[in-house]
Amino acid sequence: MIDQELSILADVSSMLRQHIENISIIEEFMEGLPSDYPCVYVYQSSNVINEKYRTFDTMENVVTEVYTCEIFSNLNIGRKQQIKEITDCINVVMEGYGYVRTYNEPTVTKDKSVSKKVVKYTKENLTGGQ
Repeated sequence: MIDQELSILADVSSMLRQHIENISIIEEFMEGLPSDYPCVYVYQSSNVINEKYRTFDTMENVVTEVYTCEIFSNLNIGRKQQIKEITDCINVVMEGYGYVRTYNEPTVTKDKSVSKKVVKYTKENLTGGQ
């Protein structure tokens, strides 16, 4: 299976910890709001085979991978700026792997004191993670 998940999650987490003080990083999908802020849920949300490039022996040669980042901040002042700084750190890592940001939207939360943005990155990966 063509899959860069472990290295991408490690690199995103490392970049965020270097640049964002006291950030909480959860490397999987979670329901609801986090207990610590700022927080990022970062996970591979899709990994599907491009059937056009599949061989007769069913070997996958090209997959489309999608990574989702749910970014949360509860600052009284500067929430939007904090979310932007977190997004910028994630962008550096994902662009380094050749991923394209395909979704970048704020999302309403039940708690009005918490801001959330969902960002998605997509790439067609070849055998060997090229």
